[in-house]
Amino acid sequence: MKWFDRSFSFAFPVDIHPCVVERLHGLLPRVHHFVATVGAEQWTRVEGAAWSAQRNIGHLADLDELFRQRVEDLLAGLPELRPADLENRRTDLADHDAQPFDAVVARLATNRSALLQRVVGLPTEAFARSALHPRLSTPMRLVDLLYFVAEHDDHHLVRMRTLLHG
Repeated sequence: MKWFDRSFSFAFPVDIHPCVVERLHGLLPRVHHFVATVGAEQWTRVEGAAWSAQRNIGHLADLDELFRQRVEDLLAGLPELRPADLENRRTDLADHDAQPFDAVVARLATNRSALLQRVVGLPTEAFARSALHPRLSTPMRLVDLLYFVAEHDDHHLVRMRTLLHG
């Protein structure tokens, strides 16, 4: 299923935010597991119009910057979250497959760390702050945004697994 075809229900309580944050901590260990199980030559392999595994990792790093900015939007009390680039121009222009693999993973680690540092330790009531998500046209709380990020991680990890392991 394509990411933009997904729909989301954010009917869960704010109190689950520690579990959602824990999912976000799990991205890098999962990426490192892939690294340990396939050869480096497979990271930039492309099948058809699909992105390579390395490009998927670079895309996650690209979007972590947007997600961190959206956290700031929520904490600042803005009525609407900043929009995403629905064409993924940043990922296209970055040419992640031409970068050294270690540099792409390091950028993901840096960006994910910045996102996590911003939300870890926030009081529970901060996770209830909400703003309108521009594409989904629905209110999104901070806990919902983090769940959305975790689902986006999983979406790309599944794509990587399919590319690397069939």
